[in-house]
Amino acid sequence: MNENYYDFKLMHMIQEGEKVLWQGNPDKRCFVLECIFNPFLPIAFIWFLIDATFIFFFLTASTVNINGQKTDANEALQFIIPFFAIHMMPVWIYIAGVIRSIRRYSSAEYILTDKALYISRGTSRRITYDQISDIQIRQGFFDRMLNVGDVIIEKSAQGYRRTSDNDELAIVDISLFKVVYDLIIQKQQEEKARKSIQENKTTENIPEKTPEDISENADGYRRIDLE
Repeated sequence: MNENYYDFKLMHMIQEGEKVLWQGNPDKRCFVLECIFNPFLPIAFIWFLIDATFIFFFLTASTVNINGQKTDANEALQFIIPFFAIHMMPVWIYIAGVIRSIRRYSSAEYILTDKALYISRGTSRRITYDQISDIQIRQGFFDRMLNVGDVIIEKSAQGYRRTSDNDELAIVDISLFKVVYDLIIQKQQEEKARKSIQENKTTENIPEKTPEDISENADGYRRIDLE
C-alpha cells in the first residue's frame, strides 16, 4: 500500500484482518495554542511593533520628510502603505502559518492496529512496527499544563536514506500518550518475537550437510582419498 494519501480517511487505509486497538485525535486546546505560540512568534511580534511605531508616526504627523523634502502626510500615505504592506511580510507569513496549522486540525487523526500505526496530519501514513527504529515521549509547556503528550516515532533507515519527516510521524497532543507508547512498544516486541520464530523454523527446515556430502558434490567432483 502506498504510504502517502491526501484527504483520505484513515479507516479506509486499514487492511483486511487488522484489529483497531486505539483511535484518537489531538486535544484541540493544546493543538491551537502550540500553533499560535510557535518559535516564529517573537520575530513576528518584534517586527510588528517596529513597523507599527513608524506607521503611528506617519499617521499622526502633519508632514513627513521624504528624500530631504517635506511632504504632506496624507499625500505620503500612497507610498507608505504599500511599503509597509511589503515590509511586514514576516508578520503575514506568521499569520498564514498559524491559520494553515489550525486548519490541519480537522484532518489530524491517529489509529493503532495490531499490525501497523496510521497517522494523518495533512498527509496520511502507514507505519508497520518493524519499520520503527525509535519511539519517545515528549511533553512541552502546554502539554504539561493540559495533561497531554506527544509520541514521537522515528522510522528505520531505508537503504542509504534516512527519514527526516519526524513531524509527520508524531502522535501529538493526546491524553493517553503513555498508553499509546506502551502499546507500540508491546507490538514491536511481539513483531520481533514472531520474526525470530519464523527464522528459527526456516533454519530447522534446511538439511544439514556433512563434510562428506560437501566434498563429494562440490563442483561435480568426487572426493578421492589417497593413502
